[in-house]
Amino acid sequence: MAGRRVPAGRLNGVHADVGTVLGPKEVTREFVVVTGNDERGVTVGYATQADLDGILGREPRSVSEHIFQVAVQRDML
Repeated sequence: MAGRRVPAGRLNGVHADVGTVLGPKEVTREFVVVTGNDERGVTVGYATQADLDGILGREPRSVSEHIFQVAVQRDML
């Protein structure tokens, strides 16, 4: 999570590890990544290419990450 990230909002009642890619957002269709987590929920910022590339080297932590991994694997076949 190095560098500054453009804030994208807050999701109350949702909890995930910082760095988890969520989304895409309903209106903009851009992926967001968890930037903070507290007792109320998470704050999110717009995902960068580095965030999306990082999904491939780990177990998925969200449904969006799983779908992304499956799509990449399907294109590799």
